[in-house]
Amino acid sequence: MNDWEKSQDQLLAELESMRQRIGELETQLALCQQAEADDRQIKNSLPVLVATAGLDGYYRKVNAAFEQILGWSEQESLSRPFIEFIVPEDRTLAAKALAGMRSGEPAINVVDRNICKDGSYRWINWVVIPVPGRDVVFGIGQDITEQRRIELMLRESEDRFRRIFDEGPLGVSLADLDGRIQQINRRFCALLGYSEREMVELGVTGVSHPDDNQLDAQLSERLAAGEIPFYTIAKRFLCKDGRVIWGQVTVSLLRNAEGQPTHFIGMVEDITGRKRAEEELQLAKNRLEQRVVERTSELTTANELLQAEVAHRRQAEQAVRDSEERLTFALEASGIGAWDADLSARTSRCSTEYARIFGYDALPPSWNFESFLQHVLPEDREAINRQIGQSLAAQGDYDFECRIRRPSGEIRWIWVAGRHRPEPSGKPRHRAGIVQDITERKRAEEAIRQSEAKYRALVESSPDAVVEADLQGRIIFASRRAAEQHGLDQPADLVGHPATDYVAGADRDRFRASLDRLIEDDVHRNLEYSFSRHDESTFNAELCSAVIRDAEGKPETLMAVYRDITERKQTQEMLRQTCEELRASRERFELVVRGSGAGIWDWDLRTGIVYYSSRWKTLFGYEEHEIGDCFEAWARLLHPDERDRIVRLQEEFLAGTSETLTAEYRLRHKDGTYRWIVARGIAVRDERGKACRLVGSHTDITDRKLAEEKVKAEQRALRRMVQAGDRERRLITYELHDGVAQQLLGAMLQFESQSFGGRKSPAGEAYREAMEGLRHASSELRRVMNWLRTPVLDKFGVAEALEDVAAQLRLPPGAPKIEYRHDVQFERLEPTLENSLFRIAQEAMINACRHSQSKKIRVKLIQKDGEVILEVRDGGIGFDPEAVPPNRFGLEGIRERTRILGGRLSIKSEPGKGTVIRVAFPIIEATGQE
Repeated sequence: MNDWEKSQDQLLAELESMRQRIGELETQLALCQQAEADDRQIKNSLPVLVATAGLDGYYRKVNAAFEQILGWSEQESLSRPFIEFIVPEDRTLAAKALAGMRSGEPAINVVDRNICKDGSYRWINWVVIPVPGRDVVFGIGQDITEQRRIELMLRESEDRFRRIFDEGPLGVSLADLDGRIQQINRRFCALLGYSEREMVELGVTGVSHPDDNQLDAQLSERLAAGEIPFYTIAKRFLCKDGRVIWGQVTVSLLRNAEGQPTHFIGMVEDITGRKRAEEELQLAKNRLEQRVVERTSELTTANELLQAEVAHRRQAEQAVRDSEERLTFALEASGIGAWDADLSARTSRCSTEYARIFGYDALPPSWNFESFLQHVLPEDREAINRQIGQSLAAQGDYDFECRIRRPSGEIRWIWVAGRHRPEPSGKPRHRAGIVQDITERKRAEEAIRQSEAKYRALVESSPDAVVEADLQGRIIFASRRAAEQHGLDQPADLVGHPATDYVAGADRDRFRASLDRLIEDDVHRNLEYSFSRHDESTFNAELCSAVIRDAEGKPETLMAVYRDITERKQTQEMLRQTCEELRASRERFELVVRGSGAGIWDWDLRTGIVYYSSRWKTLFGYEEHEIGDCFEAWARLLHPDERDRIVRLQEEFLAGTSETLTAEYRLRHKDGTYRWIVARGIAVRDERGKACRLVGSHTDITDRKLAEEKVKAEQRALRRMVQAGDRERRLITYELHDGVAQQLLGAMLQFESQSFGGRKSPAGEAYREAMEGLRHASSELRRVMNWLRTPVLDKFGVAEALEDVAAQLRLPPGAPKIEYRHDVQFERLEPTLENSLFRIAQEAMINACRHSQSKKIRVKLIQKDGEVILEVRDGGIGFDPEAVPPNRFGLEGIRERTRILGGRLSIKSEPGKGTVIRVAFPIIEATGQE
């Protein structure tokens, strides 16, 4: 039964039923809205990213953490495929995960980098699960950027320690508290000639000299007990080839987080060369002492001869005195003092030089051996007493060196030699000898020793290689650094070889020619050669050389100092390339700036000086000298309506932590007009995060602003035209309803009240045809009126009106199944928006029914993020949107209405794959007056 054939009571009953149904739907809708609000509040309060997304690649819903963590608003997050928010390098992984969800995987965990709105990125750990029964997935993402940064720092720290451990110049080992080696570096293995496995098997004591293990163990126990923080000793190591080398070992303790000792870490430096030098120094000292002994023996012999001569001429006193005078003169001339002691009488006679040596003009009369001992430093007395006692018991000679203190307090070194002269009975009666001041010799020896020690320390600690060669160029000395540079274990491996053997072939002739000229030139500086290593590789070095001459100026040896400059050469090449790249980059930058028409500025916040480029000044019509270099030069050009806002925005940006700033405002041109510009800036911050520099550009967008205003004005005019068209259709509908419709109804009532013969009479047949024509005309009139202005739209709004359209389109035989779903919270929309949305949906649904050949059409009207979204989807034959004939006004009308009202339209269709029409408008709700 049609609506116009129902009685008034029936219509009222149905209306009451519909009202009840509407009340139930409104209650359910309110509950759904409350549940959705609660759910949204929970999601937005979580400190993690929470989102739902469709398998089409778009977010459906996101929580507030998206804007807090990534900077994207909910509207921005939903407007683009979520894969565009992922760093390009990680998108393949994200696409693979999405494909897995589409293929039915129950849950996926994926870690990728998500792009922030400020251009940076954050590491997000996503857990994604599908929502059963829907093409939707639910994801929770945790920001693990800080965790990643810490992991990276730990890896870098571990890598630095590993490089120090493996590549350091010292041997390093890590052993447990029982002395078992846990880890050892290549330098330690190379030092002793063992492989790493052999070193671990032997342990620390296995490669140490047995005589040194006890001291090492005692110090290790004290270190483990906490009595000492570390210890350093010189000990011997046993090499694999049987050699014994000396190493300076420094051992410290590693502790765990609770402070308990866990491992010993030891560092070993090869000091074999130093030990050998010390041995050589000791041998030199022994040779010098031997020469002193020999000279003393010669002097003693001479003294004996002299004493013999005195004894033979005792009877001739004058001859004795003459002889004594000659002896005294000889001793004084040679700086030697003589003495003769009578042990029985406990008296002594001493020469004048003897008194001078002890700091006296004349010795005290009571001078004896005890007086001598009182002048000897206490620490030397015991040794002197012991030696003299031994010589006295053996009736032999003696000599020694000791220190004495003169009455003035000055300390001097002396050399004493003496002999006991026994009586015929064999008992010693006399003791005679000589004494010599050897302070200057001792000082010279100490100076030589210190000089040699300083020279050796300088050579061994120098980062440069030091080599000494004879005049034929054969190496006689090499420093440890020289051996290392040539890839040899010991400096001794270089000794004895011609220096030219270690020069690369290409530079050998040039090196040999320089060596020949060196004796004439005396010094060569900063010559570069290519040297060879033991493994046949080469390195570049800078060499300085000089001739070492003797006291007469004759050449003795050749000395050379050279350093590896391979890294410096590489750095110079890198610097040259960097300069080239900087020059090219500067040219590109200048071309880009010139081509973009942007003006550049640079504000040093510490000095207050602002640089404005020539293009910046030209942009606003100013000459080079008309703009100063201060902040106020820019600030005075701001539009008065925008000055406070822009200055405040800039101050807030500098006080914050963001790196970039973008703003649009107006600056005054020299001609008095204001130009719209877009300002983009980037802040340079110090280590405390405080802005110290602000750099950016200004681009003139006045033409764009004028064009935008023109477009907005056009849209306002078109909107008024649409509104006028809607009012015109409404007036036509009212005219048809109050005019033609009423006349047709009156004609039908008039005809029904008359009788025109029987059913089979010509008059009756004409009557029936006329009534059928009137009913058809009335039906068509209602259809036209509904098309012009559907009553359901006027009374209930667009959601119910689309339900009415769907119901009408289901009626014809063979019509497709139409599924309509709506979920909106607004009551009514602004009339123009409501009517346009209805017309777009009506056109799309009719086109789908007529042309798609689809058995099912899905229509959806929803409210989301401040927008009303309409979607009409069919699974029909589809079409190419770019190949629509020009006489098809339906799609063009949809596009025009969408553009006029500032909406977004998406038409996706391919032949054989159906069609999806999706349109979205900002929600403008109707006011009470409308």
